[in-house]
Amino acid sequence: MSTFHCNTCGRAIFRGENIVDKRVIWRKDSFEAECYVVSSVIDLDKFRRIDAGTHQGFYCCRFMARRMMEDKYATGENFLVYTDSVAEVPDGTAPPKPARVDRGTIELTEQDFDAAINNANPGDLLVVKFGASWCPPCRQMEAMFARIHRAGGWPQVQIFELDVDREPQLRARWNFRSIPFTLFFRGGKQLDITGLAPSTVSGGLDGAITDAAFRELCRVAIQQPVTASAPNPA
Repeated sequence: MSTFHCNTCGRAIFRGENIVDKRVIWRKDSFEAECYVVSSVIDLDKFRRIDAGTHQGFYCCRFMARRMMEDKYATGENFLVYTDSVAEVPDGTAPPKPARVDRGTIELTEQDFDAAINNANPGDLLVVKFGASWCPPCRQMEAMFARIHRAGGWPQVQIFELDVDREPQLRARWNFRSIPFTLFFRGGKQLDITGLAPSTVSGGLDGAITDAAFRELCRVAIQQPVTASAPNPA
């Protein structure tokens, strides 16, 4: 038998015998969000819990398991755990050592958001993604950011991430209803990208896009005048 551990902190999450199914719950372009469907999670009471919209999220170091309030994936009372978040460890084998995953982004909070925007190099383009680690399209964007980082990053482009479950006050400053939602800043001001992307809200990008589309969007945005107007935050 085996136990599945968190790839990041090494914590035991569920037993192999508790796997009910494995399925792709969301697919777009070449990205697939694959999950284990499991009947129970080890020591659930020790997880930090966040209820958000259609799911109950349970976190260890980051999001790890969720149970749907609206059963959109036909999983009933079972939990969903992303397959790329855990590693299978045979019984009697030492669990994986905690590993820091560098995705090439900087996490922002309410305390440092304004300082990060206002104190950046005036010539840099700041990309700020509002999302959550349980959200499949957000994970698609995370994977894209990681690929950009592994390729060496981009000159004059900084990428930030913000967890909407942990920072509800910041989420309330913009009028968006779905995630991921991505804003672009230069010189301390938000750039209005309306018309530059397939779907925009409050001057920001609504939803996930392909690597090529994101690269082109950044190329155009970095040339936008710093004085470009943007909708006022809600």
